[in-house]
Amino acid sequence: LKLESESLKESPEKLIAILKNSLQPSTTNPSTSTPSKQDIEVPKGIIAKWLLHWTQNSIRRREETRFRRALIFGYARKIFISIGKIFEKEGIIHDKRDIFYATTDEIWEVIDSKIAATEIQEIIEHKKEMMNKWENIESPRRIETTKNIEALEFEILSSKKEKKISNKKSTFALNGMVASFSEKEIKGTTLVLSEFDPNADFNGKILVTSQTDPGWTIVFPLLKGLIVERGGMLSHAAIVARELNIPCIVGVESATEIIPNDSLVKMDLTNGIIDHEK
Repeated sequence: LKLESESLKESPEKLIAILKNSLQPSTTNPSTSTPSKQDIEVPKGIIAKWLLHWTQNSIRRREETRFRRALIFGYARKIFISIGKIFEKEGIIHDKRDIFYATTDEIWEVIDSKIAATEIQEIIEHKKEMMNKWENIESPRRIETTKNIEALEFEILSSKKEKKISNKKSTFALNGMVASFSEKEIKGTTLVLSEFDPNADFNGKILVTSQTDPGWTIVFPLLKGLIVERGGMLSHAAIVARELNIPCIVGVESATEIIPNDSLVKMDLTNGIIDHEK
């Protein structure tokens, strides 16, 4: 969940672009397999049946809680956007979306007149500069350290480990964790995106991306499948894919680096393997 992600209400042109592309004739190669629901063999034992029922209810309740949290998150976004508009009107910040560069403590300090407009503008400009520095840095997925944050940041920035150069391959086999499935296997054409693009043709494609947030949800019903680099069974992509019954494999390292755009791939939804379609 990201506060700075624009909603469709704020950028309705995104919805128009998505609808426009979804109404175009699909260029996706049709799958030779006929969609069919995965047969699930329910254990006959009474205890096993009870356990299955309990698990299903627990998963549903957990995901309902996460969706309700997302709703609350949406209201928080509206509050911050409203504060940003007021700050922009009063000349405290240059643009209403600059509010997302400030912490809640910094925002309250401005409201309580504890810091001046010039000071918050300097803070925001410094954070924008830092964002630009970090943009091309490949951050570790997991960090274990005894150093403080400032020392660790300095070390990573000084190492200049830039993001990997794209290494698209015509032959590959990647592994991940199956988060959602409706069939044992699906085949389709890839759409590789590093960030959300409303002008992309999502219709009938297998989306390959690093991670998703609520801003992507509107295009999920258009997808044939989903391959995500980051996240686990409780990530946004996994939960929404399960809700909409979209085949999904998460935790696929370097998927956007290796899988070419507009290529045919096969998703093995039994073993979590993504392979090129020969």
